[in-house]
Amino acid sequence: MIEERGQLGFWTLEFSTNHMTISVGLYRLLGINPSMPFNWPDLEAIIHPDDHPVHAHMDQAMRSGHVIDREFKIVRPDGTMRWLQNKAEVIVDTNGSVARAIGVMIDISDQHAARRSVEDGWYRYKALVSSMAVTEYGLQPDGDFVYSTGWHELTGQTKDEASGMGCLNAIHPDDRDLVKSNWISSLTNGSLYAFDPRIRDKEGRYRRFLSRATPVRNSDGTIREWFGALIEVADKGVTVVDENQTTAPLKASHLRAARALLDWTVEELAVEAGVSVSSIRRIETDAGHTVRVHIRQLIRQTLERNGISFQAGPNASDISIGYTALQTP
Repeated sequence: MIEERGQLGFWTLEFSTNHMTISVGLYRLLGINPSMPFNWPDLEAIIHPDDHPVHAHMDQAMRSGHVIDREFKIVRPDGTMRWLQNKAEVIVDTNGSVARAIGVMIDISDQHAARRSVEDGWYRYKALVSSMAVTEYGLQPDGDFVYSTGWHELTGQTKDEASGMGCLNAIHPDDRDLVKSNWISSLTNGSLYAFDPRIRDKEGRYRRFLSRATPVRNSDGTIREWFGALIEVADKGVTVVDENQTTAPLKASHLRAARALLDWTVEELAVEAGVSVSSIRRIETDAGHTVRVHIRQLIRQTLERNGISFQAGPNASDISIGYTALQTP
């Protein structure tokens, strides 16, 4: 019944003569008159030129005693093109030599068209998202980080620095709690995540982004993964902040004085700020211009949280340092 509908056909091949015996269904599938003889080399003649290497591979594999399962295109005598799947097993003679192959060819044109449609849709979607989003990211069902494109270029954070909740270090301090609570709520409820945080870029500026993440579900409704994107938006109500323009950068003397007031070692400050010891040492040796802006911000914010205050003098480059001991409960 299936063969009568032209969806598949059977064949045998004698290796010694290259003679093929093919079923009526295969003649119909190939678009060839059943009265015409058809041998193994004739198949290559109707295979699409792009797939001629497939014919050579199938021939070599079968003559070496291997089963085959390959897909290729054919061009029928009437000019129509079809996709076929060719499966075959090899039979050996009493001497153990390959004697013949028995196989089936199946018309998979509809399946291939459907697969191509899905792929085309994905590539169109990917192109659209890429043209709009600064960052795309994927997360496991439990929220663990999988991948991100553009986050490092935007914020300067490495994958390890951004993993877990490390990405919050690049979020404006006033937005961090809401970003965290909204994400936990979406993760718990399996609902769309939507928030518009201010994110610090590599130059130390805070910029407003639309942040959206949606669960991608399996057929049974369980979450397979999360997919999200960041899209920058103009926000007239938010001032873009550049640390280099609004505050004088910390100098070596400022940092050493602040550590002395707190009685902290370089290593202790590095742990509290979540930065490397080498970054602090570069600042304290007047090589701070090589330290990224957001690293200097983390150091300054850490000092301020622990009672250090920085006051600009009449000259914007002059900074006085104060210290208020934090009350302990």
